[in-house]
Amino acid sequence: MFVKGRKNNIVDFTIRAMYNQIMGETGKNATVINNSSKAYWLSFAISRFAKSKKLTPDFVFPKLREYGVLDFLNTHYETEHLENIIYVIEDMNNILERNGGSLE
Repeated sequence: MFVKGRKNNIVDFTIRAMYNQIMGETGKNATVINNSSKAYWLSFAISRFAKSKKLTPDFVFPKLREYGVLDFLNTHYETEHLENIIYVIEDMNNILERNGGSLE
């Protein structure tokens, strides 16, 4: 999936870190992910969303979870993962704003 190179290794590391965070969530606020492919795609979407906002995935992840964006992506995975990432990011932003969220 990734071509060897420093920049791609950093992106790959970020996605793996997010994947581990998503798969490792527990407690009442956890988004239930029962598929590692889905978790990997969610990690990718979160990383790309963060990059589009010039923020870190670690900063945006709690906000996306708090305002229902992760639940939306999890529920609508079958449709969303087939979309171009640009449209997924737009959907994520719309859900965040609709639910009163902010990245400030």
